[in-house]
Amino acid sequence: MGQLVFMVVQVGMALVLGYVIFQIGRNVLDWSRNNQSSEQSVKARVISKHPNLLHSGDAKRTLHKVIFQLPGQQSLELRVRGEAFDQLLEGDEGELTFQGNRFLAFKQKNLKN
Repeated sequence: MGQLVFMVVQVGMALVLGYVIFQIGRNVLDWSRNNQSSEQSVKARVISKHPNLLHSGDAKRTLHKVIFQLPGQQSLELRVRGEAFDQLLEGDEGELTFQGNRFLAFKQKNLKN
């Protein structure tokens, strides 16, 4: 019985370690693809924004995601830092700058009074 428990614990640890290695590899690949992509600036409109609260034990983290509508009815979902997320409102129009799937900036169109 003791050997079975030991084996189950080892398999569980191997699975967790494999998952961690997979996530690190995926993040490095994503980072590399973004760096190889050219920076693009396009007209865009904010069509949706939503925070995703992640729990990991006692730690909590929020991923802010925004969906932008690009020319030609194309849409793009990007993760956005908290301060930029707070400044964006649904319906805002302006110039979106991004690199791969990395959000760089959004300059709102000047509103005329």
